Amino acid sequence: MGSRSFGKGTLIDIGTLILVTVVVSATLSIVLFLFADHSGRDGLAFWGVSAGLYSAAYGLFLLRGSASDLLSVVAANILLAASLAFALEALVRFFGKGPSRWLIWLPVPVMGVGMFWLGEQFEPRVMLNAALLWLQVLLMTILVVRHWRGTSGRGRYLLLVSLVVVLILLAARLLGTALGGLGAGSLFESSHLQTLTFLAAMLFQLLLALAVIVMARERMEEELRRNEQRFRTLVEDANDVIYTLDLNGVFRYLSPNLREILGLEPKDVVGQHFATIVHADDLPGCEAFLQRLLSTRTKQSGLEYRVRHGDGGWRWHVTNASPLLDGNGALSGMIGIGHDVSERKLVEDQTHRLAHYDALTELPNRGLFFERLQQAMREAERKDGQLAVMFLDLDRFKPINDSHGHAVGDRVLQTLAERLRACLRDADTIGRIGGDEFLILLPEVGSARDACVVAEKLVRRVQTPLNIAGLHLEISCSIGVALYPAHGRDGTMLIRHADEAMYEAKRAGRDQVRLYDGEIDQ
Repeated sequence: MGSRSFGKGTLIDIGTLILVTVVVSATLSIVLFLFADHSGRDGLAFWGVSAGLYSAAYGLFLLRGSASDLLSVVAANILLAASLAFALEALVRFFGKGPSRWLIWLPVPVMGVGMFWLGEQFEPRVMLNAALLWLQVLLMTILVVRHWRGTSGRGRYLLLVSLVVVLILLAARLLGTALGGLGAGSLFESSHLQTLTFLAAMLFQLLLALAVIVMARERMEEELRRNEQRFRTLVEDANDVIYTLDLNGVFRYLSPNLREILGLEPKDVVGQHFATIVHADDLPGCEAFLQRLLSTRTKQSGLEYRVRHGDGGWRWHVTNASPLLDGNGALSGMIGIGHDVSERKLVEDQTHRLAHYDALTELPNRGLFFERLQQAMREAERKDGQLAVMFLDLDRFKPINDSHGHAVGDRVLQTLAERLRACLRDADTIGRIGGDEFLILLPEVGSARDACVVAEKLVRRVQTPLNIAGLHLEISCSIGVALYPAHGRDGTMLIRHADEAMYEAKRAGRDQVRLYDGEIDQ
């Protein structure tokens, strides 16, 4: 058996079949590696190793005569067993579970020991080879059948058919050899069963490769469909609006939940610039946000803006966005998520009002008044101008409160607050600092006389009788005026001087206006 003798006659040459099997298996190994998923979950990399070992095994068979029998027989059969072990490992990875690892790899050492022990006995070697390979293919078949329901597509049919055909041929080779029907005394002697066996080996590799590629592709498509369904469900059921804008700020996509969140139909907004639904006061911030994202090509977050609701009102949204790239990696726009924060903004506004405004009259409180006074003093210093601070105190408010109750007193304060505010400019500030005391800030005055004219106007307005809860009420006020910088460059000092001037007005008979120190600049 040191030399090889290829069969003659009508049968296909065995050496040629082995050579073709080597080339086909090597090619399939490369193809399977190219198709393999980097995660390894599809098992194609293991199939590629299996095909490569299959090719190497048959390559060793071709070396008969130029290499020792130990190498060409023992090593080749070990590689065949290892090839099917890797095929089993591939199935285990594909399905996620399978037989014990020792059961998968046990045929490999058994094959090696058996082939070495049988030595030159050709037919016993053929029977051992067929028996061990048949057991490995049987394990693969059982694994496929057990996971039949969990696998979809046509690939499973191809795989099962190829495995069943190989099981039949290996069984026929085993039985035929046992009954003396192999018809060949060496590996390269042609017989019908010998030729059919090698043809089946080559076709098995082709069908197996086709089946596993189809199965892997079908699984990938199924996972893609599931991911798309999950994404669609996520988008449609989310509490946020998912959108895309092109480089010009035109909507290219809006999630279907837009109709539930903003009462707008996505198809009516897609194709329009975001300015069509964003509040005009918030447009500059939105445009700067988009340009910053496009210029830096980095994620941006935290933009707050008002967006129009289908009912005509406005909702506050906060958005996070990322650059959107096309298939060539070029910037094509942005993708963002808008979340409704209207309730939070309402709470923030309410908290801000409680912290800065009087709850009864909705006028600025002491804290906010001081902030505006400080800002006005800085502006007056920059322009070398002056401002006026007035301290207003109601003269006959306590008797009304005591006689008619706090409810009537509160209505008096609210009505007077509205009257006083109506007498002032938009740039002026009037604040309630407690009880029946008010502070007025005139950020720009030409002279002390101008400030006193405004104060006298306020006095006359307060003098107008009130009709509240069926009661005819009369009330008056006293006002003290202090000027910046003549009467102080500090806010606290200005207010104290205006307070002193107010008490001077009360001592003068009430219902009066007094400038600090009693001097009026003509």
